[in-house]
Amino acid sequence: MLFTELIPPLALYLLAAITPGPANLAIMETAMKHGRIAGFFMVSGVMSGSQFWGISAAFGVSTLLTASSYAIPLLSMIGAGYFFRLSWQSLLSANEHPDNEYPNPEGSNHTSDNTHWQTSQQNYRHHFLKGLIIHLLNPKAVFGWVALMAIAIAPGASSNIEFYLLLSSLFLGFLVFGSYALVFSHKAMMRFYLQAKSFIHYGTSVVFLISALGLVYMTIQQFKL
Repeated sequence: MLFTELIPPLALYLLAAITPGPANLAIMETAMKHGRIAGFFMVSGVMSGSQFWGISAAFGVSTLLTASSYAIPLLSMIGAGYFFRLSWQSLLSANEHPDNEYPNPEGSNHTSDNTHWQTSQQNYRHHFLKGLIIHLLNPKAVFGWVALMAIAIAPGASSNIEFYLLLSSLFLGFLVFGSYALVFSHKAMMRFYLQAKSFIHYGTSVVFLISALGLVYMTIQQFKL
């Protein structure tokens, strides 16, 4: 039965989605700092990256990448470079003066609605692309989707189960990541951000740095094998 066949891969996907990582952290930070809409744009970027690797796995592209001697190490090093950059940006944000950086939720009194929307459009694109790049350059997403498809496409599996897995994971992903954006864009969380801005950015800087170093270590280990 299709429903019971989808339970194991979706349970693993849900576990991976709720486990704290670079994407979760970036969504929380963005929602606290820039508001709900910015958070949802980043969620859309993360989910677009996830679906890209999911579709690639369904068509066997991800399997070819994981079998290559150079594709995954190259992706890992590019991803590490991007995470180093995010770590540095978070470090700079931690040291910025509060007047230069404040949560700007929808309806902020600092600017009119018209001006706020015009100036925010480019920022929203930036948040979407940031979420997309975080997920596209994370080799763990490639391996994760290859594993999920391997579990789903077992002998005797229902036809088109890949399609239903992708659709179900899209719903679950938006539910989980969207909840992060919704909760952390609440006014109470944004007030907390103003009070603990430096600590939050120092923390995110450390997490991105650890993620980058983890990718470098993984690449070194792959070349040793």
